[in-house]
Amino acid sequence: MNKKKVLITAAYSIALIGVGYAAGQLFKKPKKEEILGDLRIDNSDPDNPNALFLELKVPVEYISSKKIVHLRVLNKNYLRK
Repeated sequence: MNKKKVLITAAYSIALIGVGYAAGQLFKKPKKEEILGDLRIDNSDPDNPNALFLELKVPVEYISSKKIVHLRVLNKNYLRK
């Protein structure tokens, strides 16, 4: 019977570790990602499609080496009507 208690205690400990790990993954803070530039969207001319402008804070070579980059999106009307 003593061996049975040890196995139950080990299984319970492993289950608690798994639940703790899963909870940690759900509630962990995301890493603060560096914003590498701005994507400006100009929708001031209703006759033409939106114009997109990419303004980078880093060289293009740096961006091309990444799989994922973060940009700030700016929606503005730059031309007065």
